Amino acid sequence: MWLEEKLKRSSNINPKFGLCCQSRKVVLPLLPHSPDYLDGLLKDRLFKDNIRSLNSMFCFTSMGGKVDTSVQDGRGPSCFKISGENYHQIGSLLPPPGCMNSFVQLYICDAENEVRN
Repeated sequence: MWLEEKLKRSSNINPKFGLCCQSRKVVLPLLPHSPDYLDGLLKDRLFKDNIRSLNSMFCFTSMGGKVDTSVQDGRGPSCFKISGENYHQIGSLLPPPGCMNSFVQLYICDAENEVRN
């Protein structure tokens, strides 16, 4: 839990949380302080003003990692577990010379569709 999410009537020394935790029946440790560079970003006006645009840049990324499929037994909704580090990949907005558009490139530079419309 973040210290800023504590109940207003609780102290910083002994914070109490009510948003979750079954009204203080479950005690969670505080998260460690964020690194200075991340803390600086979160307080930066330019970053705050452009966070939606920055987030939108990654809407067509693919997530990857070491997938553990043992949690899927063939029943119920599809699920998977990633162990270790996960990563995001994003391809080029333009295809290599002589190649057709694929994946996100179809959304961004579909010249035939633009000519028809």
